[in-house]
Amino acid sequence: MRKELDNMAMAVLQQTRKGAVIDDLSATIREVVAAVKAAKKKGVVTMKIEIVPKDEDAEQVAVDIEVTSKRPKLKSGAALFYTNEENGLQREDPEGPGLFEATEYDERNRETAWKPAVGGEA
Repeated sequence: MRKELDNMAMAVLQQTRKGAVIDDLSATIREVVAAVKAAKKKGVVTMKIEIVPKDEDAEQVAVDIEVTSKRPKLKSGAALFYTNEENGLQREDPEGPGLFEATEYDERNRETAWKPAVGGEA
């Protein structure tokens, strides 16, 4: 036979900040689940409950509940850059032709380059 559940913890959550802590916890769990699905890495949701005595006999206590999370991060991917003489970064090779500049090879092979079929479009 199953022992009866002690609902004191749920009652404290419902009565703290008028139940907003439960909404915060639910929203945080959903955000972490979305991040875990996107990154395919683990995430963590933590609920910290701090209980502080308010009188000498600790007959009255203050309860502070904090919900935090650690979401996995997506890697943005690396980008390749060249360095220049001023120690800056640039996308085009400073020693080579520009991405859209014609090269000597292009000029020599312009006549044999692919051309559309008769009646086709370029």
